[in-house]
Amino acid sequence: MTLLTAVATTIAAGALASVVGSPLALVAVFAATVLVAAITLRGFVSRGTVRPTTAEFLLATVDAVSPPAICCFFLIGLYFLADLAARLVASLLALVGVHWGHHLVVLIVAAVFGVLYGVVTVVITVEAMREKLYPDVAGVPSVYHELATRRGRLMLTVLLGLIVPAAAVALLLATGAASWPGYVLLLYMILVSTTASPPDPVILDNASDEVVDALAASFGESGYEVVMHPRTGEAEVDPLLVEVDMFAQKGPRRFAVQVKQREGESAAEPLPWSAATGLATAARVLELDLQASGPAEPEPPSPPSVPERVEPVLVLVGLEPDSSLNAFSEAEHVHILSVGKAGVSSSAVDADESGDLSVITERYAARLVGGTPARTPATEAAPG
Repeated sequence: MTLLTAVATTIAAGALASVVGSPLALVAVFAATVLVAAITLRGFVSRGTVRPTTAEFLLATVDAVSPPAICCFFLIGLYFLADLAARLVASLLALVGVHWGHHLVVLIVAAVFGVLYGVVTVVITVEAMREKLYPDVAGVPSVYHELATRRGRLMLTVLLGLIVPAAAVALLLATGAASWPGYVLLLYMILVSTTASPPDPVILDNASDEVVDALAASFGESGYEVVMHPRTGEAEVDPLLVEVDMFAQKGPRRFAVQVKQREGESAAEPLPWSAATGLATAARVLELDLQASGPAEPEPPSPPSVPERVEPVLVLVGLEPDSSLNAFSEAEHVHILSVGKAGVSSSAVDADESGDLSVITERYAARLVGGTPARTPATEAAPG
C-alpha cells in the first residue's frame, strides 16, 4: 500500500510539476510519500483473511489518485491567492516609497502549506486505502472485489485512470508545454478517479410480511419447523442475527433464511456479494449456538456424530444476483433462491441432494403468484 499510494500521489503531482516546470520535484514527492505512508502503516496488522487480488490493488491505486490531485489543485489556487495578496501589499507599500520583493515570501508560504497539506492528504489516502482493501472482518473481501470481477470495466478503468494520466504527465514534462494542460489534466484525474470508487451500499427494503409468511408456510408444508426472527437471548450475539427472517429445521437439516425484496426500477440492478455477508455470518453464529445448546426439537433426538451445520439461504424476490454474489455464494456455501418475473432460479439448489429446497422454492413461487394461503404456524422463539 505504501508504494501504491506513492505511485498515485506522484502521478497527481506530475500534473502540478508540469505547471511549475519542475520535473525533479517528483523524485522528492515520491520519496516523501513513501516515508509518510510507511510511518502511517507502521504496526498495521489486518484481521481480514481474504487477500486482495492484483486487480483490486490496481483499482485502489486509481481511487487513490483523486485526493492528491485535489490537493495539487488546491495548492495552485492557494499560490495564486497568496501572490495576489502579496501584490496588493507591495502596491500599497510602493505608495509610501517602500519597495518589497514579495515573490520569495509567496513561495515560502505556498511551500509550507503545500508540505503540511500534502502530509495530511497522504495520511488520509493511505488510511482510506487500508480500510477499503482490508476490511476488519474475517472472510470479507475488499470493497473493490465487485468491480474487479468485471473484466471489461476493470481494464477501462485502469487504462483511463492510470495509464493515460501517467503518459500525459510524461509528455507534458518532456515537451515543456504551457501550464494550462496541467490544469486540465488535474481535473481529468479527479473525475476519472471516481470511476474506481466503490459503489454505494445497496439499500434494500425489508420484504413484506406477506412475502415472508408465504415462505414460512412453504417450509412448513415440507415438514420443517419454523422459528420467525430467531434470537438466542445473548446481548453479544443477537445483533448479528438481525439479517435472519426465519430459522427452519427438520431433523438434522437446518436453515437460516433471509428474504430480500425490491420493486420498481431499482429491482433491475443485480445484487453484489455484500448482500449475503450478514446472512453468512448469522448462520455461523446460529451454528455455534446450537452446537452448544442442542437443536430445537419438540423431543431432543440423539446427538449426531458430526455437528450439522446451519445452511444460509438467501431468497431474492424480484431480484437477481450478480457475478460477485454468485461467486461468494459458491465459496461460502450460501443457497440463493431467486423468484421473479422470469420464473424460479434453480441453479442455486442444484447442490441440495435432498431436493427440499427445490420443492420449497416451487411451492413458494406458486404462493406468490396465486396468493398466500393461511400460513403454517411458526413460533417467535429462540432456535435453541
